[in-house]
Amino acid sequence: MTDILSEHLGYVSDTKRLALYREAIRRVLRPSDVVADLGCGTAVLGVSCLEAGASRIHAIDESDALELARESLKRAGLQTRARFVESSTFHAVLPEQVDLLICDHVGFFGVDYGLVELMGDARRRFLKPGGNMIPGRLKVFVGAVNSESCHRQATAWGDDAVPEYLRWIRELGVHTRYAHSLAPENIVSDVATLDTIDLRQDHPSLFSWSAVLTVESTCELHGLAGWFDCELAEGVWMTNSPLSDERIRRPQAFLPLSTTLFVTAGDHLRVRLMLRPSDNLLTWELRHEAPKSVNCQMAEALGAHADDHRL
Repeated sequence: MTDILSEHLGYVSDTKRLALYREAIRRVLRPSDVVADLGCGTAVLGVSCLEAGASRIHAIDESDALELARESLKRAGLQTRARFVESSTFHAVLPEQVDLLICDHVGFFGVDYGLVELMGDARRRFLKPGGNMIPGRLKVFVGAVNSESCHRQATAWGDDAVPEYLRWIRELGVHTRYAHSLAPENIVSDVATLDTIDLRQDHPSLFSWSAVLTVESTCELHGLAGWFDCELAEGVWMTNSPLSDERIRRPQAFLPLSTTLFVTAGDHLRVRLMLRPSDNLLTWELRHEAPKSVNCQMAEALGAHADDHRL
């Protein structure tokens, strides 16, 4: 329960994030709408829907956070307008179709927390024709990173303090996606928009993205960072971009390189990322191209994140 309390306190205390969701609800929700709160956690979004005029919510979650939601809605006097479903969204069965789907499974990279699959499944099984979804679209971005703290986190298993027979685990560490709150100065290239994903449509089983980044400062390169812009409703956008003063309190995805790479301003970085939404498998590859250089240096990192953690 300790981890759940800590995790969800972060969600409910992010006033900027909650204000954006409430504005989206205000714009989208129609009087007496029925709402499915997917991976509801404490049901803070479902409560916002009830306060805005929803007739009832289906609060779906398989974690112990559902008990927090149940007791909190009872204390708020809203329990008679809530139905609690202890299940993963993919296995949940509802007695009716709903007018609105709402969810905050927006990962550090936007798409790396199961959102595409979760919303797609719920849309096909739960949503009435002409129903609404919050969120509706995602834009995903990538940039190159210089960050000693990120590098230390990814390579910590190789430190001298670790028993030598365990240091092989470093190879797993540098093939893993991390959550890290980056500052603007950590982004040392221009930024590429990888995709705009409409959650109201079906998508392929595998996303593949390619981009060319231009290095803007001479430094050691430690990896890539991914982040999102998320359209909750028309004109209401939420972002965790390290370059935005309006970002919510959600870290970015740091994708490390196996070894650091020295780059100079003007160098080109060819990056390729692939995501399999069904199990959140994420891989990344980077090729370094120095201007006017015949030989290219190669730095490649592959990583996986198959965490099925539910809000």
